[in-house]
Amino acid sequence: MKPKVRTQVINGESKSHRATTSVLITSAQPNYFSQAHYSQVVAALALALGPLAAGLGKGYSSPAIASLQEKQQFAIHTGNFTNTLTINPSRPPGSRACRFWVYISEIAVPDIRGCLSAVLKIFTHVGVLISFAVGAYLDWRELAMVIGCAPLVLFISVAYMPETPSYLVLIGKEQEAARSLQWFRGPHADVGKELLTIRNNVLAAHSDRFQNPNRHALITILNPILITCGLMVFQRFSGANAFNFYAVTIFRQTFGGMDPHSAAVAVAFVQLLSSLLSGLLIDTVGRLPLLIASSVFMSMALAGFGSFAYYDHIHRARGYAAAQYDWIPLLCVLVFTIAFSMGISPISWLLIGELFPLEYRGLGSALATSFSYACAFVGVKTFVDIQEMFGMHGQFWFYSAVSIGGLCFIVCFVPETKGKDLSEMNCRSNRNVN
Repeated sequence: MKPKVRTQVINGESKSHRATTSVLITSAQPNYFSQAHYSQVVAALALALGPLAAGLGKGYSSPAIASLQEKQQFAIHTGNFTNTLTINPSRPPGSRACRFWVYISEIAVPDIRGCLSAVLKIFTHVGVLISFAVGAYLDWRELAMVIGCAPLVLFISVAYMPETPSYLVLIGKEQEAARSLQWFRGPHADVGKELLTIRNNVLAAHSDRFQNPNRHALITILNPILITCGLMVFQRFSGANAFNFYAVTIFRQTFGGMDPHSAAVAVAFVQLLSSLLSGLLIDTVGRLPLLIASSVFMSMALAGFGSFAYYDHIHRARGYAAAQYDWIPLLCVLVFTIAFSMGISPISWLLIGELFPLEYRGLGSALATSFSYACAFVGVKTFVDIQEMFGMHGQFWFYSAVSIGGLCFIVCFVPETKGKDLSEMNCRSNRNVN
């Protein structure tokens, strides 16, 4: 005999149905400020000081190069070279690779892992925005002194952070792993089941290594390496890094009347807002849809900017005054910035922490990150050379073609990792290898 279920209908909709709908909606939106997530959010904010320092350094080059060029022009006219340096704009300061994304992926639960990883990119863009804004008023020496204070704050914050539970289990410190996991999950959380899962994953990895002693580590992580390094190629050669280093210089060449420093600050601000939106969408929409949309709009915006640069070049070559259509290249740059900051920029780093198996996560992340910054160096170093060979328009058309290639790569090879445990993705990676 089936039990009777009484439901009261209000305005044609039952209470039970409305309650079920409410529960579904609530479960789809994770509460980032619950007690269970509090420690994870605190850890992410503390680690975000590292990307903040990196963003400050990343945004330093554009206003610093402009400041040095202005001083050199002044020196040429006055003969006073005491406050200048001989600079090569094709050699901007480099960046140091870091493993903050791996740390976040190991401590965060699946429903907020994408958002906490996006926080790191948000702080990177905050750093770039600060450098662009402050660099409009300070010269290169004063700006360098301000930026140099950020790593000291990072050193103080990370000194009190615990090691990740998965790493502690991997090296045999299970009691410390239990305390670390308890700190990240809250004082009243039952961490026994999760700790057992981590232990079983480590034992399974050791067993697989014992059964296949001749299999090299690089063979095990070959699939994640190809995916992450492929994404880094298309991210780094899309022109985003070169633009960050030469934003003021690029705007000076394409703008007719708008202040290039103000435009650079506006782009950095939009970049920050886009990162905030990405943090909200990455765990609800998913990684793959954001990557596809990002590549489509990036290629369109870069092609549009290259077309305007070509039109402006032809216009100036015929002896006409500079066209007052500054809103066109600015709009293209803003569309590119939004697409880049919402998709391939944060997600490519997030996948480094998600795709590699635990026992090879350090090796895999080191290889992918080193490859990423090698591509960044090549992309920035060759910016001036490519511009001299093909012009500004040819350069941005090349970036557009790279973005189209990235779209094909994403559709064919990049997996969806939304809502999946790291252990589940590790097992799938091992099955692909076997």
